[in-house]
Amino acid sequence: MARLFLLFALVALLPVELVNASDPFHIRGRVYCDTCRCGFETSATPYIQGARVRIECKDRNSLNLKYSVDGETDSTGTYNIHVDGDHQDQICYVKLISSPLADCKTADPGRARSQVILTRSNGAVSNLHFANALGFLKNRPLAFCPELLKKLVSLKRRRALRLVTSEQNGVVDCCDVKVRLGEVRLSPLNLLQKNKPQPPLLLQFILRFAL
Repeated sequence: MARLFLLFALVALLPVELVNASDPFHIRGRVYCDTCRCGFETSATPYIQGARVRIECKDRNSLNLKYSVDGETDSTGTYNIHVDGDHQDQICYVKLISSPLADCKTADPGRARSQVILTRSNGAVSNLHFANALGFLKNRPLAFCPELLKKLVSLKRRRALRLVTSEQNGVVDCCDVKVRLGEVRLSPLNLLQKNKPQPPLLLQFILRFAL
């Protein structure tokens, strides 16, 4: 009797699984302008309408392009892209293509693309998948960015704040706050040494607050 019930249950669920397997994936994410050039979103981060992104899937072995589809962000800086088919043996990611903002057109190297899983072979049951937010860098950080960063420091009780200094194309990033923070003494972490793999910039920032 138990076996008969199990067989009935499997037969009843089979059409549902077949329908779900044929549905397209729905990829959702946002694109922002990093107004403080710090490599992550802050309370001063606006989201970009009209930014273009692209989802690409490449063969896992040959890295040949197998699938590509473009999308554009709406008034909230959100894109919604439908992806047909199952891409089990492929590496898929969404990447930045262009920004409509003249003063925020440079893709942040650390936030220029995000990997997405586009297969149901891993047990995924939802068609909706979320991608990490992607960001463009403003040409110059806004004037209040150092003060905003000081507030972030205050929220973390200013525990041994250490930030990486950087300078790109003559523009000093908000994260270069050696002088601007004044009372906070900054120095690089030991983990930021040559020939050592570096964690993502946001993780670096968090680590510096936690130490």
